[in-house]
Amino acid sequence: MNTTTNYGLKQYEGTDLFNPLTVENVNMGDIDTALKAVSDHAVGTATELTTGTVHALTRADTDRDVFAFVATSNYESGDTFTLDGTQVSALTPDGQPLATGSYVIGSTVLCALHDTLITVYVNPAKAKDSDKLDGHDSSYFATDSDLDTVAGTIQAVSDKVGSAVLTTTAPDLSGAVNELNTQLTSVTNCQISTPELIGKWGNKNKYRVCLEATPTGLVANTPKQIASFPATIDEIVKINITIRNIANSYTESYYNNASDYVTAYAVYNGSDTILVWLVCGSVGTINNGKVFVEIEYTKS
Repeated sequence: MNTTTNYGLKQYEGTDLFNPLTVENVNMGDIDTALKAVSDHAVGTATELTTGTVHALTRADTDRDVFAFVATSNYESGDTFTLDGTQVSALTPDGQPLATGSYVIGSTVLCALHDTLITVYVNPAKAKDSDKLDGHDSSYFATDSDLDTVAGTIQAVSDKVGSAVLTTTAPDLSGAVNELNTQLTSVTNCQISTPELIGKWGNKNKYRVCLEATPTGLVANTPKQIASFPATIDEIVKINITIRNIANSYTESYYNNASDYVTAYAVYNGSDTILVWLVCGSVGTINNGKVFVEIEYTKS
């Protein structure tokens, strides 16, 4: 007598004498056990009946821990499940609650039961929490208030670099950012020297700082801030201005006539910052030209 390779079932040979009660019954028992194990691990079927927000799933074979059902309703975030009359929890394979649209009417839904938890295998793109965007909750993203703060910061930077006022309405800041980038590009042309000690002014030290800028957007008789830089000082005592226009000619003090003048103002704002402003009577040769300003100040 031989036995089968996989399950060890008895196989008779031509000369074997055997009693079916002691041999065949054993074979049948082994076959039944093996088939039941296969059946228990096969995918079973179930039905869905939805009442309100409760999805009642009923298995055709309660021994089947893996089963599928054809949806008879659309899933909505917050809905619950029962399985064979018992309340169960339901999560996606990555441990997240099901979201609205995780499955819809007519779709085949695969589930796996472990204790009182069923894992529902749904489209990951639909299984995202409906309160999240790209996996992030609301705290990850900027609020209107945050965007207003950004807009205010852009305005502050705009004031520092002497650009035109940046206008923006949150949350669309793209135009303001583009304008800011343009202004910051022009600011790189503004060079400020290291303060130099040049002597005394009474009992105080006198320093000189020089800056070179290429102003743009000047409007006749309209002050325009061209620079600001940090400094702790007592008072500003002297300002010299030199203009170089497109033809590279220099004009000291730049008073050609009553309507064609340039004046530089330096103001200490009391908060460790010097602001430099330019006022022009005529701007034709000043826009995109070079402006050199020397500022002398005292410091105790």
